[in-house]
Amino acid sequence: MTETTKSWYYCGGVNVPVFVLVTVFGIGSWVSVNAIFVELPILVHNLPEKSNLPSYLTLIVELANIGPLIFVVANKICPSRINLKFVVYLILLFGTSSTLLLAIFWSSTTEVSGVQHSAALFVLTFLVSLPDCTTAVVFYSFMTVFKPQYLTAFFFGEGMSGLVPSLFGLAQGAGAINCRNTSLTNTTTNTTTFRMEDIFEDPAFHVDVYFYCTFAIMVLSLAAFSLMNLSLCDKEKLSESAIAYKNLEESELEHASRDLLLADENATDGVTEQENNMNTVSETGNRSRKPLPKLQFVFYLIVLAWIDAATNGMLLAVQSFACLPYGTQPYHLSAILMNVANPTACFVALFLSIESAVLISALVVVGSGLAAYIFVLAAMSPGPPLVGEDIGPVLVVAAYAMTTFLVTFAKVNIGALFRQEGTKALMWFGAFTRVGSTVGSLVSFLLINVWKLLISPDPCNVFRGKT
Repeated sequence: MTETTKSWYYCGGVNVPVFVLVTVFGIGSWVSVNAIFVELPILVHNLPEKSNLPSYLTLIVELANIGPLIFVVANKICPSRINLKFVVYLILLFGTSSTLLLAIFWSSTTEVSGVQHSAALFVLTFLVSLPDCTTAVVFYSFMTVFKPQYLTAFFFGEGMSGLVPSLFGLAQGAGAINCRNTSLTNTTTNTTTFRMEDIFEDPAFHVDVYFYCTFAIMVLSLAAFSLMNLSLCDKEKLSESAIAYKNLEESELEHASRDLLLADENATDGVTEQENNMNTVSETGNRSRKPLPKLQFVFYLIVLAWIDAATNGMLLAVQSFACLPYGTQPYHLSAILMNVANPTACFVALFLSIESAVLISALVVVGSGLAAYIFVLAAMSPGPPLVGEDIGPVLVVAAYAMTTFLVTFAKVNIGALFRQEGTKALMWFGAFTRVGSTVGSLVSFLLINVWKLLISPDPCNVFRGKT
């Protein structure tokens, strides 16, 4: 097939069908966990933990980091025995099966010490999170087989893993509450008290159906990965020589020989077969830039840990406290727009990339400032500022969306820089995102469930009926 006849499915040097497959594969990385958090407006109302439920779930998700820890240790001890393709299949199959069980048993509760708890949801959240957390190190490593532009497709799919369940939740109309003024008469004292009572509206379709839709997405992700391993995608993968050279690039012992090869290529007019193979690496951009300085590399790891501590660990855990005082509609909308902002940031990164540490730091600083505003609102629950004012819910929803967009955009650009450093750098990338999420979730759990510093809001009696 000539270049002319095949060019219709290429755009900017990217094979569009392969780009779509990688995106669908990326959706399977976090779609099940994201689906649980998007459904929280309904789960919080129906399950016994109420507003404390998000903090339980975020901690459980982080406990599942035992998965990536096992993979990292195994890869360190016996790297030659790790078959990435097999591990990815195992992750997707386990995640798909767990999501199916989630759809069936999510509502089961168990009495523990005289108190009802969502034991089934807790266990299934852990089982769903175990493969999802492990994708942070395994999927990134697997994507180094493909040309660098497809890592952006994976990030885009990873962002879509939040958008897709958000669209399901939007269609479902998750968690709308109407407030009704009710009276209660004390027959002993013959006094009557009035109170706003929340009336929970039934969603357009049941939670079971919602999770079955998530299960279907996992099946599609598994199918996409299977197609990625067929010969039709071979041309979009790095050649064996390029992969081998990239692995050498990761070894400090080979830096000197690499420099000699570069010098030899610049000094020679003729192009040998070996130089042609090296040009494959040049196309990936690995030889067009210097490796990241060690101090800058460590700085980016710390930034990654903070980003995930704030977004995945803390903002999700305090979302009900920060948003519910303004009504269930802002709570629901903030959950959706967070998951819209994520893939939007990844999409923007397709056309606008930054490598400046100053610009990346500026994005994180602004995002952190907005996150601080959200933490203040949560700390002031159940009566944060501007309750009952039109601007109040707008600000909290915008803060959630903008924080997610800014830090995700910074994270994707850091990922692109790490991609040029090789497989080990991406493994560190994934590991530090999980470390950050774990620390953030633990802090949130202690604040909410142990020290009880945050007070659960009552939308109808704080917000006075406006939803």
